[in-house]
Amino acid sequence: MLKVDFFGQQDQAQQKTRWLILYFIIALFVIIGFINLTFFLVGKFISLHHYQLSQWLQSPASHWVIGITLMVILGGTIRRLYQLREGGEALAIMIGATPIEPDTYREEERRLMNVVEEMAIAAGIPVPALYVLQMEHGINSFVAGYHASDVTLVVTRGALEQLDRRELQGVIGHEFSHILQGDMRLNLHLIGILAGILAIGQMGFYLLTGGTYQYEDRLNRNLRDLNIFPFALPFSILLISLGYIGLFCGRVIKSAISRQREFLADAAAVQYTRDPACLVGALLKIKGHRIGSKLYNYRAEEVSHLCFGSAFNLSRLLATHPTLDERITRIDRAYPYRLKYGKLGEQTASQQTAPLSEEYLSFQSTPTVRPPTTKTTVVASIGNPTPEHLAYATKIYQQIPKNILTLVHQQTGAKIITYALLFQGKVADKQAREIVLNTAESTEITQQVIALRQQLDTLGNQVRVPLLDLALPALKKLPYVERTTYLTIINDLIKADGKVSLFEYVLETILRHHLDTHTMRTSTVSYKNLAEALPDISLILSLLAHVGSGQSAYTIALKTLTTQPLPFASIVACKPEKLNGAINRLKYLTPQLKKSVIDACVTCVLADKQVETAELEVLRAVVESLDCPMPPLIG
Repeated sequence: MLKVDFFGQQDQAQQKTRWLILYFIIALFVIIGFINLTFFLVGKFISLHHYQLSQWLQSPASHWVIGITLMVILGGTIRRLYQLREGGEALAIMIGATPIEPDTYREEERRLMNVVEEMAIAAGIPVPALYVLQMEHGINSFVAGYHASDVTLVVTRGALEQLDRRELQGVIGHEFSHILQGDMRLNLHLIGILAGILAIGQMGFYLLTGGTYQYEDRLNRNLRDLNIFPFALPFSILLISLGYIGLFCGRVIKSAISRQREFLADAAAVQYTRDPACLVGALLKIKGHRIGSKLYNYRAEEVSHLCFGSAFNLSRLLATHPTLDERITRIDRAYPYRLKYGKLGEQTASQQTAPLSEEYLSFQSTPTVRPPTTKTTVVASIGNPTPEHLAYATKIYQQIPKNILTLVHQQTGAKIITYALLFQGKVADKQAREIVLNTAESTEITQQVIALRQQLDTLGNQVRVPLLDLALPALKKLPYVERTTYLTIINDLIKADGKVSLFEYVLETILRHHLDTHTMRTSTVSYKNLAEALPDISLILSLLAHVGSGQSAYTIALKTLTTQPLPFASIVACKPEKLNGAINRLKYLTPQLKKSVIDACVTCVLADKQVETAELEVLRAVVESLDCPMPPLIG
């Protein structure tokens, strides 16, 4: 069975970022060298100078060419990275995608929402923001973002209309694997670097038209309508021609970075859904589609390495993706036979049951026996959701009543649901909370919260965290001032009875992690090793031990990290502000050190071989705050 080490993948992604910087530096030397040589030859040809090449390289003119080229490339990179500072949603808006409204009436968009929400619950991450490229009729999609907790998923109109639910699930499973393997941050950085490399050619178009041409207009305007400036023609054509050197370098870098990742993402998608036919079906539809996966968007070049399928046709050397035949064959080894003998429509055993390549899963027709819940299986599940997790998430999702699903997709409704979660089980303190809520919100909202609380009581505790995951996309869309006010109300509701319950701490921790970017994304401490972080880890283990089986669990968990004795903190010392500060600092540990911390936390929870809902919720809040996606523990 294919097992992807989430923490190892995060390390690899950081290493690939270093390689990306090296590739960028090499591309800089190549582009500067070609431009410098071109200006030398042109100047020689029209008798602007009489330097030899060695003299030219030491001349002020050559230094000016190098300096200006560096300024253009670095300026283009910095500008694009600044534009993408908000992550995936900034990219979606930049390429002209439109958000899917929660109350959309389109059946295909609602189908996408259902598939994505089920998969998000199974993977243990908040539901991604959903966008559609309305004018793109090819079958394609991509995900973008800097963190697994803040993702944007973009699909084309063609993918929504051409794929059925199973095939769509295969494509979304592929995209979720990119989220869980740490590819997204690298891909956004790659867009910034490519923007700088492509800037030379874009500047040529700008000079050619005296500033009247915008790069975004190249497919939206008739070039005959542009104002061409004849005096700038020779120089601008030269820059446009040199821009193709940058285009070539950019495509080589993309091919080197992203090509092999597609095979791994396909494998993870098959493992996730345990249905090879769904991904094969999507790839076959791309192969048989009139447009395929081609994008006509003016930024197709910049985002091509993010996409599920190839955004345009390139030679194998420069392709960002393996060929469709290669990808299908890796999943279904019988595919070449059926392709050769014209039997693509037949459903073979391999398409139904197993991809036969060794790096893929080996599926059985009999149900898989779920392994026991142990420290090893829990830690291994991080970033590795299984079909059992997906089935569990689907079951939970189907238990949620339609009126709650409607509310959770609306900004006001999402707030009402989180308020109602805080009202659960607090009959004695109901009056104090009503006073707080009536002061901050309308009486009508308070009445809705009370009515909803009674409905949530009948659903049970297992839906509480999934409801938070479903509510986060709508809450993230709140304006900054309204979001700040909302978090203040949450804090006031928690303090209304003068004490903080475990679930109240969990709820506020998750909400602040995703909504309060100022307090949860900054830290004055960055630990270099685990020894420096032990006091903070000790505090978190103390809380988990108090929730679970006591000090003995704390002692067992601490031994997995160090032989150094650390005091067991009392429950009074485990104050929310101290815990939040500890988690905020631990967030900046390296991936492998985070793994050690989570390993100790799971050891503490499982010390008595029993797991309560409260323990799971606190563990989930800690792990999620460390930017690690943790699927639900089944059973």
